[in-house]
Amino acid sequence: MRLISLFSLTAAIITLSASITPAAVINGDFETGDFSGWTQAGNTEFTGVAENSIFAHSGNHFAFFGNAESLGFLSQFISTNIGQTYQLSYFLKSFYGDLPHRFQLIVNGNILLAQDEIENLDYTHYVNKFVAKTASTELKFGFQSDLDFLLLDDVKFEPVPEPLTLGATVVAGAIGLLMKSRFQKKYFIK
Repeated sequence: MRLISLFSLTAAIITLSASITPAAVINGDFETGDFSGWTQAGNTEFTGVAENSIFAHSGNHFAFFGNAESLGFLSQFISTNIGQTYQLSYFLKSFYGDLPHRFQLIVNGNILLAQDEIENLDYTHYVNKFVAKTASTELKFGFQSDLDFLLLDDVKFEPVPEPLTLGATVVAGAIGLLMKSRFQKKYFIK
């Protein structure tokens, strides 16, 4: 009976640890060849998705932004669990040109990153973590690139497992292995 209770507890802990909403960016790699899943706003002149594996960070497609004089925006809403920590990562590249190159990362209206006067920059990996405060989180990028282009690729948005949840799973697994060993010794090893 103890063994069944222990296995039930282990299964419950594992189920709770796996119940994190698997947030996902739609078309974060732009491999559809367009902005499917994204909403554009502001100055979107000279923006789009291009196919060229030489300029893509991975795959064959990437988003490009060459709008001048004012910001354009690219956004989408992602389902999130309130209180859950999420990690957003993306790759950004800029070509040298007349300044300003401007780039912003905005989450639910809060500017998490604002870069002005970005010069020549090879693809750089950016990672930001934050706690979701709503069940639907708006992810938004702002961009401006006078006389040149910014490139964006491989946008990912993932839940970060809570350390306690992982720890609880490991402890439950260890208890399960210990009980299995005791069960085998008691009933099968003479």
